[in-house]
Amino acid sequence: MGNIKTWDDAKIKALNPGVSLPSTSITVVHRSDSSGTTAGFTAFLSAVDPEFKSKVGEGKDVQWPVGTGAKGNAGVAGAIQQTTGAVGYVEQAYALQNNFTYASVKNKAGNFVAPSLQSTSAAAQGVTVPANLGVKVSNPSGAQSYPITSQTFIVVNKDLCKAGIPGGEAAAKGVARFLNYGLGEGQAILAKADYAALPAEILSKSKEAASSLQCNGASLGG
Repeated sequence: MGNIKTWDDAKIKALNPGVSLPSTSITVVHRSDSSGTTAGFTAFLSAVDPEFKSKVGEGKDVQWPVGTGAKGNAGVAGAIQQTTGAVGYVEQAYALQNNFTYASVKNKAGNFVAPSLQSTSAAAQGVTVPANLGVKVSNPSGAQSYPITSQTFIVVNKDLCKAGIPGGEAAAKGVARFLNYGLGEGQAILAKADYAALPAEILSKSKEAASSLQCNGASLGG
């Protein structure tokens, strides 16, 4: 919101006892392009700050009150690295792969949690899973949950052949195999790409949905 101007502001000091903080001015760097990362970050900010929710709100594109825009994770990262006192947000995988300095964030349970694959998976535990699997993780309540967590979806028609998939039955079976791999063996290698595995409840319901896929009414298998 631009209310805090320097890194040694009293409110930042209160959250970092015993830390010597500089009087450097804060420069906010945000995405200039439409971004799911922005949607996830602003969903968290809207959940914890009524003023941000009413004045800015959440979404892939928002009107930031302050700061400078940059395109993509790479653009935000570059702008931060080139600007003393800058702060911004990037996708966790990008931050981990580039050894960025990042903050532990106070979660709903009152604990300061660092972003990690474990704390990201923990954030999705216990969330409500609707029939269409359209889960939303926003400021989760778990003690070890990293609070700024969002999700990625793959959307397919239940009957791929009736929906007109190019390649017909062979292609439909390929989609089913891909999904089953991702929800099976693929879960074990997500960490290599710095993505968090699905918690048990979401994984189970996702497998159930994948097993219901059809081609012209015939099951494609689980």
